[in-house]
Amino acid sequence: LFRAFAQDKTDQVNQDRKEAAEAWRHTGAIARYHSRAEAREAYAKAVELDPDNLDAQHLHAELQLEAGNPEAARQAYDHIHRNRNSASDKQIIWAELGLGQLAIAAGRLGDALEHFESAKVDAERAAESGTLDSLRTLSVSYERIGDILVAQGKLDAAGDAFQASLDIRERLAKDDPGNAGWQRDLSVSRNKIGAVLVVQGKLDAARDAFQSSLDIADRLTRDDPGNAGWQRDLSISH
Repeated sequence: LFRAFAQDKTDQVNQDRKEAAEAWRHTGAIARYHSRAEAREAYAKAVELDPDNLDAQHLHAELQLEAGNPEAARQAYDHIHRNRNSASDKQIIWAELGLGQLAIAAGRLGDALEHFESAKVDAERAAESGTLDSLRTLSVSYERIGDILVAQGKLDAAGDAFQASLDIRERLAKDDPGNAGWQRDLSVSRNKIGAVLVVQGKLDAARDAFQSSLDIADRLTRDDPGNAGWQRDLSISH
């Protein structure tokens, strides 16, 4: 009798925790648009109450990484990895990408490349579905690999990785030309290719790549002049 009573109470406590976690997730989702600090606090509480919600773990890790709290981010990404059997492809891929970013911050470029390569393999499989979101994730994987190869001085291989990312982003931008995010990704890819071409001494081709990036950044800024991110991108392109 007492065992059943205790179990009932335990079940009620667990339900209360899940409901509280859901409330914190909702709070964090809203706060992301006006206060990153408030969102960070909300998701931290959400994962403490309900650590098995992997979407919350992913957002918690991103916010902690952004705030310069690598250990908190690592714990969240590791939790996703330990529960990869119940994680979505997207959650696993972004956990790999996040762990790669942490490895870069620690100066471990080889480890970072391994994480990004692993993310690319998973992203290639996910992209077989043909969804725009999965293709975009694959383009990010190629881009991160290119960044590491640049740092390692492997410019030809880096150029190939950036080109693979660009090819995907050109497709996305063509399929949905009104999507500012796709356009911004396209601008970033062309800037990265331009930077590689400069180091390779291919200055005319580099100028063309930078000009193409500038054209996109200029268009985005004119469409939304109050967007500080677009203004920054325009400055970089110039």
